[in-house]
Amino acid sequence: MKHLSIILTVFLFLGCVNAAVYGETFNPYPPPRSTSVNGVGSASQVRSGPDGEAIVGDLFLVRPFSILAYLVGIGMAVVATPFTLASGTTYQVYDKLLNEPFDHAFQRPLGEFPSSQYSMP
Repeated sequence: MKHLSIILTVFLFLGCVNAAVYGETFNPYPPPRSTSVNGVGSASQVRSGPDGEAIVGDLFLVRPFSILAYLVGIGMAVVATPFTLASGTTYQVYDKLLNEPFDHAFQRPLGEFPSSQYSMP
């Protein structure tokens, strides 16, 4: 029981730290653009979005790994905290270890993947 209370305390602490850092981040997932079906000024709107395969693949393959990456990031952030406080890079480390996996797992619309700056042409 004592171990459970320690684990819950650590998760609550990290949740508070992440909330403060997360409040200043940029949302890389803007809402999709709507297009008119039959001309300018039409009341009927159609939104283009991901296909079914992308949504199912995202739901069953990508999201679980994203959540796992977020949990690993929490552990790494705990280990890295003393070093980041000493070097003054707390925000950058928390952004990479906590905010990016959280955004990818929970904030991103299903089936939509941001273009990576590291993707091959």
